[in-house]
Amino acid sequence: MLERILDQVVARGATPGGVLIAADQGAVTHHIAFGTTSAEPDGSGVPVTAETLYDLASLTKPIATVGSVMKLVDSGALDLEDPVRKWIPELTGEATSEIEVRDLLTHSSGLPAHLKFYERILAGETLDARSPRETLLRMVASTPIEYERNTQSVYSDLGFILLGFVVERATGERLDRVAQRLVFDPVGMAGARFVDLEQTDRPAHAAPTERCPYRGLVVGEVHDQNCHAAGGIMGHAGLFAAADDVARFADAMVKATAGFDASIIEMFGARCDVPDSTRTLGWDTPSSTPGESHAGELFSRASFGHLGFTGTALWIDRAHGRFVALIANSIHPAVQRPVTKAMRRDVMDAVVRELDS
Repeated sequence: MLERILDQVVARGATPGGVLIAADQGAVTHHIAFGTTSAEPDGSGVPVTAETLYDLASLTKPIATVGSVMKLVDSGALDLEDPVRKWIPELTGEATSEIEVRDLLTHSSGLPAHLKFYERILAGETLDARSPRETLLRMVASTPIEYERNTQSVYSDLGFILLGFVVERATGERLDRVAQRLVFDPVGMAGARFVDLEQTDRPAHAAPTERCPYRGLVVGEVHDQNCHAAGGIMGHAGLFAAADDVARFADAMVKATAGFDASIIEMFGARCDVPDSTRTLGWDTPSSTPGESHAGELFSRASFGHLGFTGTALWIDRAHGRFVALIANSIHPAVQRPVTKAMRRDVMDAVVRELDS
């Protein structure tokens, strides 16, 4: 049943291929690689395997950034009530003085969802910074807020760009190195990595993403334009990994292993008290509105998860010892949001039906 649905996903062009991993009661029940890495007409795509690397896009947020924050909060190196200005004095504007680390995690800081900073960076704007990475920080830190903090939740890449720099200031290390030390190594995510665009090394076996007007076919480099313009290592995007690495992280969340304390996981996975928000501390929860949830209709509403723009999705249900990871490149060769949402819903519902049967 599930294999047929995945074949249909490929047949209708929702994604050229991907990997699905599911676990129930702490044991892997499904591990399916399907389709090919690419839909390029030259036939360059090869069958997807467990080693295929994918641009995880916004799964960077819960895995690398929030995973690091969880460890720092647990150790006392970072406090959720810390004013963001304590760590990022570049943050300007009177209204930003009250923004706390917690607000960045719950997407309730007042910052806008997304701005095309990359256009300014590519045009040569530097704000007198020493690097494009620092330029992006200054651009985000000087962006006016759009609403009063904690009055609503607006999913914001800007907030997580700041959060990545909070992690760096709290540790004195660059985000990729912090995530490696606190998350990837303890969990056993051997293939997980950021791609530093200032270096020449590019990952092999990476599935391509979108065909960009000014970059050509994007492969082995982060798709997100702001992250790309700033060098590839950011709190909101930039992480590459194979599906097995994502599954190992999910398993650590379910079982509270690899140095992740169960009470911290529960705290970060619980819905926040921001009005009309489905957000937690760095995660999301399934929408209760029929037809709206990317987790489908059958996944526990007590679960938490996250999506990635490139076509990735991860949902975790600790009460049932369950997780489902769908890792794909559904924006290849072009972005197709409604098709991606339908793919996620169909697959998640099919998995839960099999697990519950």
